[in-house]
Amino acid sequence: MPGQTLKQLVVLAVPFLVLIVHVAWRFWVRTRPTVRKANPDAGRTVFQPMQEIRAFFLLTAFLIVCFFAYCWSSCEPRERWLGYVCFGLLLGLAFLYPRTLVIDMQGVVSRHWLGREKIIRWEDVAELHYAMDKRSLEIRDKENRTIVHRIFHPEPVTFRDFARDRTRLPLKITHRRSLKSRTIELPYRDQR
Repeated sequence: MPGQTLKQLVVLAVPFLVLIVHVAWRFWVRTRPTVRKANPDAGRTVFQPMQEIRAFFLLTAFLIVCFFAYCWSSCEPRERWLGYVCFGLLLGLAFLYPRTLVIDMQGVVSRHWLGREKIIRWEDVAELHYAMDKRSLEIRDKENRTIVHRIFHPEPVTFRDFARDRTRLPLKITHRRSLKSRTIELPYRDQR
């Protein structure tokens, strides 16, 4: 049955193809220079996810929808669970989309595209933590809530410097190598 073997090949190959594309995309995003700029508005600066990340999420959603349509139309009734898995992946993708970060005069705001918002005021910030292996800056408040500026947001140096100037807190820098990690605390020095 040549039609059956082609169907099995597609069912087995598509997840690996999607995984390979994801891994290649992740390595490309980690190694490319940041060219996207933050959007300065009146009294605030907006750090949206980079255009490539948005295109990646749209492409992934399109591939999942195509695979969902293929599974739903060509699978036997006992294999319909694959369509539900695709639908679950599509819903999960909506929650994985990166947040938009906003620095304003009162603090840092993290907005999810589904409408959720997390706010940390400058006077409530307790710790600034930079992870060198992830290239991410974590802002933690006194109630242990965090907002993280990750690699897919533009201008990490501008975000870090603005957060340090507003809080005047020392910056904890963690460098991980395999199982060991080393943390250094860098005190704040006024540059004026």
